[in-house]
Amino acid sequence: MTLQFNSKVYAIKCCVVFSLCFSACSYKQYHLESNSNNEPVVKTDFYSFNKPMTVNDAALLDTTALYIQVFNNTDANKAEQANPAILKFHNDGYYKISSRRFYGKFDAVRTKQSAYYGGKFYLEGNKILTESFYPVQGGKTHYYTKSINKGSIKNDTLKLSVYGSEQCYVKRTAKEVFN
Repeated sequence: MTLQFNSKVYAIKCCVVFSLCFSACSYKQYHLESNSNNEPVVKTDFYSFNKPMTVNDAALLDTTALYIQVFNNTDANKAEQANPAILKFHNDGYYKISSRRFYGKFDAVRTKQSAYYGGKFYLEGNKILTESFYPVQGGKTHYYTKSINKGSIKNDTLKLSVYGSEQCYVKRTAKEVFN
């Protein structure tokens, strides 16, 4: 009796094994329900850190200011440079992220609990962690994954590593940003 090698069966078995391994090792997904404005809402217990700022934190991070993205290299195109990202931190541990062009546009309908708002942050000394949620796939979905970015604060400059790319933000007043 001889065994025959069937390449189709082998290929199917390999696909099944690979799929099982990939799904077992993949990232955690969070099911987010939508609010009345059809925006995904992140439950407080989904966040890794839920603590408000301390007095020491307030000396390091100004919650009355905006932190605007600056581009120190030539990787950014003119459109990106004309519409930089803006971070706004709150005393309750939430932060808002928006582009300059759309800053404040959704304030009437977007709450801090919306996945689209920004997320939460945590300070320890001059180190900062930001945490936010992103869809696991393009298009309409209720499943999101968590992203935690590490950074540091020195004087009026905030540096964050986002997906391996360092982003730099400087502290500015709203008047300096929008005038």
